[in-house]
Amino acid sequence: MWVAGVLSLGACAEPLTSPKPRQGVLDAAMAPTLTVATTTNLVVRPGSPTIATNNVLGAAGDAPTGFADGSFASDGTGKTDIYFTPQLLFGRDITLGEITSMSYWTKKGTTHAANAADWYIAIYTKKYAGQADTSNWYGARIGSEPYFSASISDPANTWNEWTTGGLSNVLRFFESTAGATGANFGSYSAPHWPAFVAGNTLTGPDGGGAPMATQQLLSFSLQTATGWAAGFTGQLDGLRIRLTDGSVATVNFEENLPACTSTCYVDAANGSNLNGGASATDAKKTIQAAINQVSADGTVRVLPGIYNEVAPGSMTTSLGAPAGGYQFGLFFPSSKPGITLMGVTTADAPITSANSVQATVNTNATNSFGYSGVFVEAANTTIQGLAFGPNTPSDNKTIEVVADNFTLQYSSTAVPGGGAVYISEFDPPATAVASYHILDNNFADATQIAISSGAGQTGAVSGRKITGNTFVLGDSLWPAISFNGAGGVPWFTKPVGGAIVTGNSFSGGAEQYIRARGTVHEPEFDWKSFWDDNTYDKGTVDLLTELPFVPRPFSYTSGSYTLSNVRRIGTTIAGEVALAAADSGDVVLAKAGTYPESATITVPLTLKGAGIGATIMQGTGGAGTGLSLAAGLNGVTIRDLGVQGFNYGIQMPSGPLSNIIVQDVAATGNATHGIWVQAFGISNMAFTRVNASNNNAAGGKDGRGLWLINGVKQNVSITDGTFSNNGLVGIDLGDGSVTGVTITGNTVAGNKDSGIGVLGPQGPGTNVVSNNTVTNNGRYGIEIKIPNGTGATSGPGSIVVSDNVVTRTIAATDARDHAGIAVFRRSVDPALNAPQPHGVVVSGNTVTGYHRKPAGSTGDGFGIVVEGTNHTVTRNIVADNDVGIQIQSGNTADVQSTPFFDRGDATPSSAVINRNSITNNADHDVRNVGAALTDATCNWYGLATGPAAARISGSLTTAPWLLTSDLDGSCAIDTEGPITTTNAPAPAPINTAIAVSATISDLTTGNAPLLSWEWSRDGVSQSSANFVTSAVTQSVSFSVPADLASDVDEICVRGTDVFGNVGAWSCVLAVWYDPSAGFVTGGGWINSPAGAYTVDPLLAGRASFGFVSKYQKGKSTPSGSTQFQFQAGNLSFTSTSYQWLVVSGARAQFKGSGTINGTGSYDFLLTAIDGSVAGGGGADKFRIKITSSSGGLVYDNMLNAPDTSDPTTLLGGGNIQIHNK
Repeated sequence: MWVAGVLSLGACAEPLTSPKPRQGVLDAAMAPTLTVATTTNLVVRPGSPTIATNNVLGAAGDAPTGFADGSFASDGTGKTDIYFTPQLLFGRDITLGEITSMSYWTKKGTTHAANAADWYIAIYTKKYAGQADTSNWYGARIGSEPYFSASISDPANTWNEWTTGGLSNVLRFFESTAGATGANFGSYSAPHWPAFVAGNTLTGPDGGGAPMATQQLLSFSLQTATGWAAGFTGQLDGLRIRLTDGSVATVNFEENLPACTSTCYVDAANGSNLNGGASATDAKKTIQAAINQVSADGTVRVLPGIYNEVAPGSMTTSLGAPAGGYQFGLFFPSSKPGITLMGVTTADAPITSANSVQATVNTNATNSFGYSGVFVEAANTTIQGLAFGPNTPSDNKTIEVVADNFTLQYSSTAVPGGGAVYISEFDPPATAVASYHILDNNFADATQIAISSGAGQTGAVSGRKITGNTFVLGDSLWPAISFNGAGGVPWFTKPVGGAIVTGNSFSGGAEQYIRARGTVHEPEFDWKSFWDDNTYDKGTVDLLTELPFVPRPFSYTSGSYTLSNVRRIGTTIAGEVALAAADSGDVVLAKAGTYPESATITVPLTLKGAGIGATIMQGTGGAGTGLSLAAGLNGVTIRDLGVQGFNYGIQMPSGPLSNIIVQDVAATGNATHGIWVQAFGISNMAFTRVNASNNNAAGGKDGRGLWLINGVKQNVSITDGTFSNNGLVGIDLGDGSVTGVTITGNTVAGNKDSGIGVLGPQGPGTNVVSNNTVTNNGRYGIEIKIPNGTGATSGPGSIVVSDNVVTRTIAATDARDHAGIAVFRRSVDPALNAPQPHGVVVSGNTVTGYHRKPAGSTGDGFGIVVEGTNHTVTRNIVADNDVGIQIQSGNTADVQSTPFFDRGDATPSSAVINRNSITNNADHDVRNVGAALTDATCNWYGLATGPAAARISGSLTTAPWLLTSDLDGSCAIDTEGPITTTNAPAPAPINTAIAVSATISDLTTGNAPLLSWEWSRDGVSQSSANFVTSAVTQSVSFSVPADLASDVDEICVRGTDVFGNVGAWSCVLAVWYDPSAGFVTGGGWINSPAGAYTVDPLLAGRASFGFVSKYQKGKSTPSGSTQFQFQAGNLSFTSTSYQWLVVSGARAQFKGSGTINGTGSYDFLLTAIDGSVAGGGGADKFRIKITSSSGGLVYDNMLNAPDTSDPTTLLGGGNIQIHNK
C-alpha cells in the first residue's frame, strides 16, 4: 500500500509543498483565518494540476446523487493516490482536532465481504517534536479502510457512502506511521474518529505520545492499496470534510473533458497538457500543446499568465531540418495553416489593444540559423493580443515568418535590447510571402520589423501593411522598420517589395526609423506617405527633390559588408545634412521634435523644419554652435525651425556667402548670439520672420540677436522678425559697409544696449529701415552709423529711416546719452566708409519717451539726433523726450555731460527739419549744437502760436510753422486777414436792442488761427476781444444798444489772425422803427446815371417810380407797394413784401423784396427825402438799391454809397411826401 518514506506522485502532479487551487473551478473563496467559516467546492479531473494524482481515469455519466456528472476510477494498473492540502481545501492550515466529520462515496463490482479492496483514507500530519519513528517527510500517518467500518451496508455495483458518523458504514481509524511502535493497518475494533482524535500519537516527547487533536494536517489523501491495485477499477466521488468552525470542503471528481479541435484554450497557471483544452476550465498548460492539438484554421485562446514555451523537434518543411528537428519557442508548422493565436481575458474576451495584453510568451529557441523564438511557416497565421518576452539563450528573431498572409496584431514585445519580427522567404517558391499585416502593436523595446529577402517580391502592395503600431527605440541605432533587399550580405538574396506604412508612432530612435536597402521594388515605396502618414517624436529625411518626394540613396559599410541603395527616414538633422553633402541642392526635412545635436552645412541645400516652434535643435549648457555654414556657400535656405541652448545658435563663421535665406527660424536662448555672420563678403541674404531673442544666457553685454559683422555686405533683408531681450543689440550690422539693406516690419524690444544698428549704409543699393516697432532698448532705438546716402527719399544710394515706432516706457538706467533715432559718425574704416555721415532721410517715425536717467545722469534723452550733411528730418512725431530733435557738429566722441549726443564726432553738419510734430519735450523741442543755421520751419509745436522760445536752442529758423497738427497743412507766410460774414439782423422797434451775429474765417486767406475780433457802429469802433480758442473759423455774437427814435445804423464786424492780419469790415443795417411815426408816398422820375444798372453800366436815362409804405395798426411790418422802371435797361421792379419802415423827420427809408420783370426774388432798399419838411432842404430826393437774393448788386443810383447815406438824386418830376398820422 505504501512506498516507504515518500509519496508516489503522478506525472502531472505539482509538488505537495506548493499546491494551489485551480482558477475557475472553485465555487467559493477560501478564507485565510480561523474565525471565518469557508465553503469550498472543488471540481477535480484526472489532469487537474492543483492536486497530485496518478493511475486515475475519468468515469463519464456515473456519479452518486448530488455529484453529477461523472466520477474517478482507478485504471487497474497500479497504486492510485490523490492528495489534497489543507490550503486547497480550506485556504489555511488546520489541526486534526478541527475536523468534525469526513465522508466519501465509492462504487465497485463486489461487496467488501467478497473483496476488501476499495478506496481508503490516508491522513498525513506535519512533523512534530519528539517523534520516534522512521518517517522522513510527515509526522503521523493515519488511515481508515472501508471494510473495517461498523454497520457495513455495501451492495455491489452501487454507490455507497463512507462516513465518520451515521447509522451505517461508520469509518474506524488507525495510525500506521512507519517505524512507530504499535503502528498497524487497522482492525474491526479500531476507534471511530471522535475517540481516535481524542487520543495521542504513537510516539512523542519523553517516550509518550503527543495529543492527536493538536497535530497539523499536512495532506489528505484517497488511495488504493499497493497489494491489490492491479486489476482494481473501483470508482470514487463526493469527498466532504467539515470543521468545527462550520467550514465545509467538498470535492466532486469528474472525467476529463473532450480534446479541443477548432478552439483550444491555454492557461499557464491552471491548465494541464493532459486536459482536452476545449474550454477555459479544461485548458492546456502550454501554447505549443494547443497548437499541436488545434486543427488548421482553428483558434488558440490564451488566458492571462506567463508562458515559458519550448518546441523541440520542430520539423520544418520550408528548409531542411536536422534529424531531431529544430528547437523553437513556438512552432506553426506548414501543415496547419490559418491558426489564430489569441490572447484573452479571464472572461474569455479577446484582447483588442496592445496596451491591455495579459499573457506573456517567453521562449527557449536554439535553432542554428539565428534563434527564432516563434517560427511561422504556416500560411494565414494570426497572432493577436500577446506579449513576447526574451528568448532564453539570447535574442535574435522574436518572431520569424516564412509564410504568406501573416498577421500580428494588438501585441507587444518586452525583449531587453529589442527583438525582431523577421519576415522573409525561403526557397522555394518565389511567391511564398506575398502579404503580411503588422497592425496596432506596441514595440516598446526597440524591436524591429525586418522585411527581408524575398518578402513581398510578388503580390499587390495593398496586401502588405504595417499600420497603427507604436515603436519605442530607446536610443537604438537600428531602424524600427527595415526593408532588406538583395545585396550586401550573403543572406539577403532576393528583392523585397514595399508596404503600406501608415498610422505608426515612432520615438526614441538614435539614427533612423524606416530604412530600405539593397534591391527593392522602388515604385512600391511611397516615401511621401511614410513621411506624412505616421507620427514621429522627431524625424529627418534627405531628399533629392521634395516634389516628387525622392530620398537620396547612399551606401554604408558594416563590418566587411557594404550595403548600397540605402534610403531612410532618419532621426538626426546632422545625419541627413551629412548625407546631403554628397551633392548640391538637396532638401533636408526635419519633423517637429527636439534634436539635441549640432549640424554643419557644407553644400548648398534647403534645411526645412516643421515650424518655428516645432522643430527645435537643442544645445546643452550653452556650448557649441547649433547650425554652422561653411565658407563659400551659394544657395542655402534654413527655415521653419528653432535653434536654442547653444553658445551660438546659427553661425556663418566666414564669407564669402551668397543667396542665403533664413526664414521662420527661432534662434533663442543661446549663451551669446542668436545668429552670427562673420561676413567678409556676403550678398543676397534674407532673414524673414526670424525670432532672435533672449540670447546672452551667459550674461554680461555680449549677446546679439542677429549680428552681421565685417567686410562688404550687399542686399541684406531683415523683415517681419522679432529681436528682443538680447544682451547687447537686437539687429546689428557692424563693422564694414552695407548696401541694399532692408530692415522692415520687425519687433525689437528690451535689448540691453541698442535695438537696431546699421553701420556703413551706402549705394549703389537702396537702404531702408522702416515700419519697425522698437521699444525699451537700453540706450538706442535705431542707430545709423557713418552713412553715405544721396539724401533722396528712394532709389539707388538712398538711405531712408521711415515709419518706425521708437519708444521708451521705462526709466533709463544708463547715465549716458540715450536716443530714439541717431545718425552719426562712428567706427570709420577709410577703405569701406565715407569720412562723414551724409544723406539720410528720417521720415514718418514716432519717437517718444527718451529721457535721461532719473538720478546721477551725465547725458540726455534725444528723440532724433543727426550729424553730418544733407540729412532730411520730416514728418516725424517726436514727443515726451528731453530733446525732441537735435542737429550737432563738432563733438568729441564719448565725452559726457555736454549738450552733444556723446557717440558721434561728425563735422560739419547740415539738415532740413521740416513738417514734424515736435511736442511736450522736456528741455527743447529742437536744438542745434555747433551746426550752421538750420532750416527748422514748418513744424508743429502743439500751439498755433508756434514754438515757445525756451524750447528752441541754437541757430535755427523756425518760422513759419505749422498752425495745426496736420503735417500736410499749409506753411506759406500768411499776409491776408480773415473774411467776416455778418448776418443781417431783423428790424426792431425803437427802445429795443438788436442782436447781431457773424462768422469770421481764415480758411481761404492763409488758414491761420484767429486771434481777435471787433465791431463798429456807423464807423465808430464799439468793442474788441481775443478768441479763447485757437481755431481758423470762429463765430461771434453781440447786442447793439437800442435807439430811442427811428434810425438805421451801419453795424460792421472784422477779425484778426494770429499773424496780425486784419480782415475787411463786413457791414449790415440795424433798423429801429416807430410804427406810430407816419408813412411815406411818392411818385415821379429821376435821371438814372451811368453805372447804376450793373447789368449794363453804360446805360443812363429816365427812370420812373411810385411807392407807398406805411404801418398798419398793430402790425410789426409795413405794407404798401413800390414800382420802379428803368426803360433803357428793360428793368421793371415790383415789390412783393416789406420788412421795415423808418420815418425820421424829412427822411424815410424802407426795405423789402420783389421781382424784376415778374420773376425772381430780389431785395430792395429805398431812401427818400421830403424837401418840404423841415430839414429836407427844400427839394425831394430819391435812391433805390436793388440786390439779388445772394447779395449781388443789380441797381443803385448812388453807386458805392453807404446804405445809411442820405439820397442826393433830385427828382426830375413828381413829389415825395412824408405824412404824419
